[in-house]
Amino acid sequence: MNAIAHPARRYALWASVPLSVGGLWALSYYLREREPVPDIVPGGTFEPQPGQKLPPNMPKLITNEDTGKWSIYTSRGKNLFTQGRLDEAEKYLVKAIDHAKKGFGEEDAHVATSFNNLAELYRLKKEYKKAEPLYIDAISLLEQSMGPEHPSVGFALHNLGGFYLLQDNFPKAIEYYERALKIKGRGLGLNHPEYANTMFHLGKAMQLTGKPTEAETLIRHSIQILEDGGYGQSQSAIRRMVVLAEILTQTNQLQEAENLQRKILHSVEITQGPEAASTIYALESLAETLQLQGNFDEAEELLKRCLDLRQKSNSGDHIQIWATLFKLACVAMGRAKRHEGDGAKDATAAEYDKAMTLLQQAIKIAENNWKQVTSASDEVKSSYFLPLVQSLSMAGLVSVKNLEASGNTADEGVKLGEKALRQCLEIFNSTDVPDVGAAREKLKCTERLEKLTRLMHGNTAEAKRLRKEASRLKAEVPG
Repeated sequence: MNAIAHPARRYALWASVPLSVGGLWALSYYLREREPVPDIVPGGTFEPQPGQKLPPNMPKLITNEDTGKWSIYTSRGKNLFTQGRLDEAEKYLVKAIDHAKKGFGEEDAHVATSFNNLAELYRLKKEYKKAEPLYIDAISLLEQSMGPEHPSVGFALHNLGGFYLLQDNFPKAIEYYERALKIKGRGLGLNHPEYANTMFHLGKAMQLTGKPTEAETLIRHSIQILEDGGYGQSQSAIRRMVVLAEILTQTNQLQEAENLQRKILHSVEITQGPEAASTIYALESLAETLQLQGNFDEAEELLKRCLDLRQKSNSGDHIQIWATLFKLACVAMGRAKRHEGDGAKDATAAEYDKAMTLLQQAIKIAENNWKQVTSASDEVKSSYFLPLVQSLSMAGLVSVKNLEASGNTADEGVKLGEKALRQCLEIFNSTDVPDVGAAREKLKCTERLEKLTRLMHGNTAEAKRLRKEASRLKAEVPG
C-alpha cells in the first residue's frame, strides 16, 4: 500500500497563469502561489505598475501562421489538461513546441514556455525523466534569449526548484530556489511579491530539511514583504502565516504560535466568512495549539464549533467529521490526565468516558468509509486505513489509562477498548500495509493490547505472546 502523501510536500493541482499577450498562458505549479500583482513567466510579458521598472530584453510580439497555431495548440492542451485528459493534452503541447520553434525561432522565449508547459504535464504524470530535461532546456533558452539575469530565468529556476521539492530532493530544490531568489531580487527588487514568493518556498524546503530556524527567518521575511506592500490580508500571506505557525509550534514557541493563529483566524473570518473551509482549518489549528498549552476548555469550544460547521456542510460519514471527533477525544484525554494529577477520580473517569464516546462515533465513521473503498486502489485505501486503525488504537489507549486510574476491570469502557484493539489487529493482519506510519500504528496497538491484557488478566500466556510480538514489530519499524 502506498504511503499517504505528506500535505506539506505534495501539491496535486496546477494553475493556469494568464499572460498579457494575446491570451497566451503557461502552466504553473500550484505550489507557486499567485500574487495580486503583474506576473513574469517564461515567454510572457510584464506590465509594470507605477514605480515598477520594466525588465530588459522582453520578448517581442510576433504574429504569423505558426504563432497562431502555437496559441491554439497551447490553449487546447490547457483545456484538455483541466479535464484530466492528459494523454490528449500531451499531443497538443508537443505540437505547440514545434510551432513555437517555427513561428518565433528556435531560441525564442516562447519555446521555453512550451518546454515548461510540457514539463509540467510530465510532472503530473510522474514521468519525471521526461520532465527534468525540459525544465533545464527552458532555463537554458531563457538565459540565451533574455539574458542570465532576466526575471523570467528566475521564474524558470523557481519551477525547477518546485519540481525537485515535490520529489523530496531537498538539496537540489534549495539550490534552484536560492538561484531564483538572487535573480528575482536583482531584477524585480527586494520588496517585490515574487521575490517573497521564492523566499517562502525556499523556507518550506528548509523546513522539510529539518532546518526550522532558517525556515522561520525566510518565511517571516516573505510575510513582511507582503505586509509592507499592502498584501497582508491576501491568501498568499495567510498561507505563509499558517506555515510559520506550524514551525513555531514544532519549535515549542507556543504562545507566539497562538497569537499568530488568532490573527489568521481573524483574517479568514473577515475575508472568507465564518463558515468557510479555511476558517474551520484555522479554528482546528488554534485549538491544537491551545491544547498543547493546557487550555482544554477553549480548545474544546473551538473544536465543537468546527464539528457543527462540518456536520452542516458534509455528510454524516465525511472523513473530516471523523478528524474533528478524534481531536475532541484527544482534548478529553488531556483534561482527564490533568484531573488525575489533581486526584479528582470522578472527573477523571467522566473525561475518559467522554473520550470513549467520541471515539466510538469516530470509529463508526471510519468503518463506513473503509467499507466503501475496499475495492479501490491502494492509494485511495491508504487514505482511509489509518483513520480507522488510529481510532481503534486510541480507544484502546483510553481504556488503558482509565483502568490504570480506576482499577475497575468491569468498566464498560475498558471492555470497549479491548474489543477495539483486537479489531485493530485483525484489520492489520488482513491488510497489506507496508507504509511506515501504519506499521508504527500496529506497534502501538499491539503494545496497548498487551498492557490492557496484563492489567485485566495478569501476565497470562496471551500477554506474553503480545509482548513478544511487540518486540518483533519494534525491531522492524524504522526510527
